[in-house]
Amino acid sequence: MRHRYPLLAAAACLAASLTAVDGPPAFALNTTEAICADGTYYDGVDTRPSASECMTALSDAGYAPIAFSNRDAEEAAGRVETTAIFYHAGHALVTCSDPAATNCTAMASVFAPSAPPTGSPTDRLTTLLGDLQGAELQGTAKICPADGQEITLDTGLGTCRSVVLTQYPYETAFTRINLAVFDSCESAHDGVNGFTSLATEAFDNFAGTAIGWRKAIAGRDEFSRRFFSDLDDGQATYYNALVDAANNAGPATRNYTSYVYKHRSGAPTTLRPASFYVGAANLSEAF
Repeated sequence: MRHRYPLLAAAACLAASLTAVDGPPAFALNTTEAICADGTYYDGVDTRPSASECMTALSDAGYAPIAFSNRDAEEAAGRVETTAIFYHAGHALVTCSDPAATNCTAMASVFAPSAPPTGSPTDRLTTLLGDLQGAELQGTAKICPADGQEITLDTGLGTCRSVVLTQYPYETAFTRINLAVFDSCESAHDGVNGFTSLATEAFDNFAGTAIGWRKAIAGRDEFSRRFFSDLDDGQATYYNALVDAANNAGPATRNYTSYVYKHRSGAPTTLRPASFYVGAANLSEAF
């Protein structure tokens, strides 16, 4: 099982609405820069093949993608504001409502640093933070593998290790993004402990299209290979590529059919031609 860092945290706030709110006026940002982020994590998860598919498709389509492979979230944070396409394949930092981590919301994308130190308590965990109320969760923390398939924070399950957690907020930068894909667990499941998911945070901050999942997903590059291959042919829409790739990834065992697709009317729907988003503020149906 990949993409999972459950976090048990008590939080009192209102869950964000799925309805877009008033925001900045429409604008054009003259860039086709893109981010394909991945990593090799200390628990053995390797998402580099997934982001490699992203790099190939975006380059072919005329974007200027940057590979964030085994790099710190701080490096990516400074790039998001000039990014047309954002794709992250890896773990998510999530808040869960129960110790078994069966009901969780992803609040951040976890990045793998280029040279992670070894040994407690100097291990570092850095994230791009979506829901800003998670910003208080910083500093020393304990993460505990439960059964080799998931990791919880300070629940006493498995063998715990100490990390220094640093989170980098970036949600307001999504006003400039055509497409944001969070290839990680529970990345579109809202409301647990009052937190809003990554996909909803991106969409409510005016990303043109945001894609995530309601459930924990597991696999390697089955989803990304088909998704970006479909987009690379210049014909498929984001939504059609999503459905095809979810079916290809193995819906019975990997939960990829729990996808959520949020699209804003007026935003691009295909990878070609390479373009930047101009910021329509109206909301179309989320699947």
